[in-house]
Amino acid sequence: MERLEYPLVLQYAMQGDVDALCDLTARRLKSLVGFELLTILAPDISGTHLRRIYSTDTAGYPLGLADEIRKSPWFDQLFDNRAPIIAANTDEIAAWLPDFDGFAGIGLGSLVNYPVVVADQTIGLLNLMDRPGSYDNETAHILEAELPLFAVTIADFHRLKSANR
Repeated sequence: MERLEYPLVLQYAMQGDVDALCDLTARRLKSLVGFELLTILAPDISGTHLRRIYSTDTAGYPLGLADEIRKSPWFDQLFDNRAPIIAANTDEIAAWLPDFDGFAGIGLGSLVNYPVVVADQTIGLLNLMDRPGSYDNETAHILEAELPLFAVTIADFHRLKSANR
């Protein structure tokens, strides 16, 4: 998938089809950087939790409320500094996520947490995991070029949640 069809993105957004936007985002990410696990998170309307709006493993990472929003180096990096976290192995992951329970048993050992930033505010996160050594700083540059798609996907989720209040 070299060229993204933005008319399709806009069609999904206009229809409020967040699931189709998430699926398109997943296909795009799979072709560009690869992953074994992808979740997309957005701050919940309550402001107290992140809400998982997409997961390639809904049994292990179900949709709905996910992580509590609390001050930590991880939160600061993604929400205050608006910068990605890239960890190439489980030791690097554990440095960012002290309660990391390990994915080595299932072959996952590299992580990207990528903040989706619009108007200088993190509106959501892309979380990708793959085999150890799969991600590096080049990954962040590739993801940065795809920011419009990620922003539309997460902004559409926020728009629909606000409309359904």
